[in-house]
Amino acid sequence: MPSLSVTLTPEQLVDLDSADRDEVLRAMAEVAARDAGLEPERLLKAILDREALLSTGFGGGAAMPHVRLQGVRKFHTVLGRARRGVEFAAADEQPVHMLLLIVGPEADRDGYKKLMAKGARFLKQEYATLLEAPDLAACLLERVQEY
Repeated sequence: MPSLSVTLTPEQLVDLDSADRDEVLRAMAEVAARDAGLEPERLLKAILDREALLSTGFGGGAAMPHVRLQGVRKFHTVLGRARRGVEFAAADEQPVHMLLLIVGPEADRDGYKKLMAKGARFLKQEYATLLEAPDLAACLLERVQEY
């Protein structure tokens, strides 16, 4: 079963300087694509296509962009922190500061749902701590083990 403690490592963390949604998603897609061996533009297009259906900003300052793609063999995650905030058309119409990108295999619908549930719980419960952490990597290593 996929877990954040396995898929989310310090190499998959991004402090985001932009307040532009597409630029933020591009930066995160580049990290995930490198990890997954994908073309960054292909991954970004899939992410933006998914966002066009319905924003993945679920409120409380958090968003969880996610896609399943053919050719992806395992789950990949990227945690992004945007202290300036990003307009994301979130459910509560507030800016997003913490984002968790999930990229998964097209065929593993069950694992995808489980990892998304863990990701949502992680973002909700750890949001404030992660947002304010001076060292995001150290904070992540302390917090991610139960997810």
